[in-house]
Amino acid sequence: MKAWQYTDASGGLEKALHLNTSASLPPTGTSLGSEQALVEVEYASLNPVDYKLPEIPIVGRLAISKPATPGLDYAGRVVAAGSHSRLKVGQMVFGKLDNPKQQFGTLAEYTVTPRAGTVPVPDGVSAEDAA
Repeated sequence: MKAWQYTDASGGLEKALHLNTSASLPPTGTSLGSEQALVEVEYASLNPVDYKLPEIPIVGRLAISKPATPGLDYAGRVVAAGSHSRLKVGQMVFGKLDNPKQQFGTLAEYTVTPRAGTVPVPDGVSAEDAA
């Protein structure tokens, strides 16, 4: 999997990001929660929290496992769904991840999404606009 990642953002996240073409997939399979979905990210949008948290000295170094992929907002296609997920494989969805201190963000090919922050893309709305 490809993912934009960093190991240290002390000089600014934009300088620390590099494209990792062999990044680890987020935990899936038997470790995919019953209400979670694995989404192939087609679009991501960046917000201040995506780069400010990693740049805070204590949070950025200690609270976020490395290497880490930033990003919370996305639009993409469901490729796997938990047993109690209301989402269907192949469905276009958008939303936000619920933990800004997570290791597997949306600047990657795949991310695991929570039920509370994931909804179908409405008819007539592009995935780009949804993100």
